[in-house]
Amino acid sequence: MLSSRLTRLTVFICFSTSFNMFSQTTLEGTIRDSIGNVCPLLNVIVSSVENPNIAIAFCTSNDEGSYLLKFNSNNDSIRLQITGLNIVPKSKIVKNISSRHDFTVREQVWEIKSVTVNADKLYSYGDTVNYSVDSYAAENDISIGEVLKKMPGITVAPSGQISYMGTPIKKFYIEGLDLLKSRYGLATNNISPKDIATVQVFENHQDIEALRDLRYEDRASINLKLKQGVKGVFQLLGTAGAGFDKRLLWDNGLTGMYFGRTHQHFSTYKGNNRGVDLAAELRSFSDDDYDYTLQATSIRLPSPPAISKNKYYFNNSNSGTLNNLFKAKNGDEFGVNIIFLNDYERRNSIAKTVYMLPDGNMKIIDETLSSGMNTNRLSGEISYRKNEKKLYVNETLLFSGERNGGHGTVNTETDVHQQTDIQTVGIRNKLHFIKRTDDAKGFELYSTINVEEKPQNLYVTPYLFANTLGGNHNGMHQHLKTANINTRNSAS
Repeated sequence: MLSSRLTRLTVFICFSTSFNMFSQTTLEGTIRDSIGNVCPLLNVIVSSVENPNIAIAFCTSNDEGSYLLKFNSNNDSIRLQITGLNIVPKSKIVKNISSRHDFTVREQVWEIKSVTVNADKLYSYGDTVNYSVDSYAAENDISIGEVLKKMPGITVAPSGQISYMGTPIKKFYIEGLDLLKSRYGLATNNISPKDIATVQVFENHQDIEALRDLRYEDRASINLKLKQGVKGVFQLLGTAGAGFDKRLLWDNGLTGMYFGRTHQHFSTYKGNNRGVDLAAELRSFSDDDYDYTLQATSIRLPSPPAISKNKYYFNNSNSGTLNNLFKAKNGDEFGVNIIFLNDYERRNSIAKTVYMLPDGNMKIIDETLSSGMNTNRLSGEISYRKNEKKLYVNETLLFSGERNGGHGTVNTETDVHQQTDIQTVGIRNKLHFIKRTDDAKGFELYSTINVEEKPQNLYVTPYLFANTLGGNHNGMHQHLKTANINTRNSAS
């Protein structure tokens, strides 16, 4: 019984001692500047005398410059510090007892040399994924297309076609406007990443307002958000290069661009003879961009080797584009897009074929091929688009003309000369019309009409089949003229 009482007494004495050692201290006061004004939002910090970097308690002064701190500490003395962005730090050592301490502080101006703000590399809201271009771009990246290849989820095929999550994109916008239509390789190859702030991906983007709540779209679209210094400013950029490698090499370019809220312009000129394929960036990635008329004649050309095209492509090429888009006050869009390409390509090859005959002899055939192909292409489109909740009209008139001329020589035991001339002229009209009511009723009309003509000529000398066909001719000539009228229409 006595032992139990002594134990309880001991516990009580220890508890009382502990309580006295860690009794609560209250510090309060007012902070003013040198002319007597109160100083709000300053940091008030309590720390040990030996280690001022570890806070025991802290608070900030209120709008009247007053502070109130309550804390527990077993130190005999503590350090009381006042800090802030625009004052000289002040501190003093005081007894660890409840008391009042007023401070007068002196103002100080800090000069900040530079501030760096790092934006998130990738963030999203809703169905929009945003890529910060500066986070992915390297110093040696010349075009935005090189940066797109580094962004997760986005792939760029060798043809230049862009896909998101493995599916080709539907639209390519610049500041929300479809300036280049389906030939977005012009933008990816010629716009500097230094001009782009953000690449936006609109997932499942239904660009037709009248179908937005009616028809699901499984393809994404890409939008380039420009930096503020680029919007509404006309830029003219030129490049020039020359060199010598057994022949004079040159590569020149000129790009003019203007991106405003209601008007966008983008024009390019490029020329080179160093193996850069200018036709690649002029390619259309539209779903229905193809020729309707068969090409039935051609000359024999050396087969391309299984290496990169710029390693065997001996060319002399020039291209030019003109792209304009105007947006009216009511939101209607008017577009004009024109492209021109002139390309001359030379090819040469040598082949040796050995035949082992039944009698043990060998028949060796040496064949030399040389050729030159010249392409001239002019095409364009004029478009009008109205995109409203109850009415959608997309009317496009396309025209194209192309002439391919080629010549070549096949040498085995004698020289056989070939020459071809193929022309293509076509015009196409596309109409997409939707009319709907408030209760999601209405109708949709889609119509395409295409008219195309392709005359083709092939000349071969000398006359190779005199023994079979007879006659006395200087050469052979084949002429073929094909034409096509095609229309596709649907209504729902």
